Amino acid sequence: MKVLLISNMGPHIGNPSLGRFVINQYEELKQYDGQVALFLMPKLAYCFNSSLIRYIIFAVKYFVFIFKSLFKKRFDIVHVHFFYPTIFLAIFYKLFINKNVKVIATFHGNDVYSYNPKAFLYRKAMSYVDHAIYVSNRLMHRHHDFTNFKSVLAAGIKNDFKVIEGVEKKYDFIFVGNLELVKGADRLLSVVNNYPNYRFAVVGSGSFASELQKQNYENVSYFPVLDAKALAFLMNESKCLLNLSRNESFGLVITEALSCGICVIATKTDGAIEQLENVDCGCLLEQNYSNLEIHMLYESNIEPNIASENTLQLSNMYRLENICKKIHNIYIAVLNK
Repeated sequence: MKVLLISNMGPHIGNPSLGRFVINQYEELKQYDGQVALFLMPKLAYCFNSSLIRYIIFAVKYFVFIFKSLFKKRFDIVHVHFFYPTIFLAIFYKLFINKNVKVIATFHGNDVYSYNPKAFLYRKAMSYVDHAIYVSNRLMHRHHDFTNFKSVLAAGIKNDFKVIEGVEKKYDFIFVGNLELVKGADRLLSVVNNYPNYRFAVVGSGSFASELQKQNYENVSYFPVLDAKALAFLMNESKCLLNLSRNESFGLVITEALSCGICVIATKTDGAIEQLENVDCGCLLEQNYSNLEIHMLYESNIEPNIASENTLQLSNMYRLENICKKIHNIYIAVLNK
C-alpha cells in the first residue's frame, strides 16, 4: 500500500509549528507501512503574502514531485489534509496519473467554515472523495448532506502529554496557539492587562506576538515555539489552560492540557464544547464573555481542581498511535471496498 499525504500547511520561519500534527501522523503511519510519502506547502511559498501566489507555487512544486515519483512508484491512496482547494491536487492525480487511486480527505475546520458546501466546484470536488474524516462530530454535521463514507478522528496527540508528578506550578494560565485574532490573541492581551497578579505562559507565534513582546509584561513568560516534550512540561507547570478561540473545529491543545491533568477555561466553539461538556475540569464561556467571568471561574472553581482519572482516560482516546491505527484501518477498508 503506497500512500501520499498532502497538506496546504507546513512549518516555516514565521510559524515553525504550522501543520505539525500532519507531520506527526506521517511519522506514525510510516511505522505501519514504510511506503508513505508527504508533500507540504513549500517554505518558499510563505515568502509571499498573496494566497494566489502561494497556491501557484504549491501546485508547481507538487507537479514536479509527482513527475519524479512516477519513476519510483504510483500511489494507491492520496490523503488530503485541509480539503479545499488542496483536493484538486488529488483529483489531478486521479484523472491523469492513476484512475484507480483512492482519495481520502481530512477536514480541519476552515475548509468547512469558510466555504459554501453547496457551491458547484465544492460539491464536484466532494464527489471524488472515497472517505471523509472530520476532526469533530460538530464539524461532520455541517456536511450532513454529503453521502461519502465518514469518520470522526482528531489529529492525535503525542505521548509526551501526560501528568508529571512533583512539578511545581509556576503559572496560573497557559495559552497555546497561533497569536492571531481567530485564536483570541487580542482577548489574551486584554486578560493579561486586567489581571497583572496572574502569571501567564504564552506559547505561539503570529501577528500579535510583536505586541506581546513590545509590552514587556512582567507577568508573562513568552515562548515562540516549543517541541512536544517541552510544551508538556510547561503545561504541567501551569494550573489552567486558557483557550479563547473565536472558531475552533477541535482544538488539540485542549486535549493536550487535559492529558497533562490541568483544567481548561475555553470559549464555546465546536471543539471546546465537544471536549469539555462531559469532563469535570473544564469551563465553557460564551463568545461575548467578560474578563471578570474568567477571574471568577478561576478563583472559585478551577484552582486547585485537577483532572480526574475519567477525564484522563477520555483524553487517551486521542493519542496519536490510537488515531493512526484507525486511519490505517480506513486505508485498508477503502482499498478493499
